[in-house]
Amino acid sequence: MREWSPYREVNPPHLDGYFRATQGEFRLIALPGHRTRLEGRTRYVLDMFPQSYWTLPADRLVTAIHRRVLRHIKAGAEEEEHQ
Repeated sequence: MREWSPYREVNPPHLDGYFRATQGEFRLIALPGHRTRLEGRTRYVLDMFPQSYWTLPADRLVTAIHRRVLRHIKAGAEEEEHQ
């Protein structure tokens, strides 16, 4: 993440280590009719207080990233299917 600033170098400590993705994976699941479902999973560590407050926005952010990536993969797969 980059801090928006008019200064060239900014090293904000509040962006360092408080949200860390620790593992990510994609899974292909066979479906009937020669179809496949692609699932994305990410594990992360959230180290911000109060954690109960920040968990919901963090989960929503990770979910939005997954949806965007999966839509991109789907569009590419469907484009190749029609060629």
